Amino acid sequence: EQIKTPAGEFKALSVEETRPGIVTRTWYAPNVGIVKRTIRGGATKTVFLLSSPTTG
Repeated sequence: EQIKTPAGEFKALSVEETRPGIVTRTWYAPNVGIVKRTIRGGATKTVFLLSSPTTG
């Protein structure tokens, strides 16, 4: 899946985690790590995006 972030565009694999009342979906790009994460709980949705890649 192609994911656009402020740090660029990445081909990523997503993993969904479900707990009572909370659904977390995380996108991982090879050689980069987490590029996007969404957390949904009730009526609230929070989105985290990679803003700049860091090496090391």
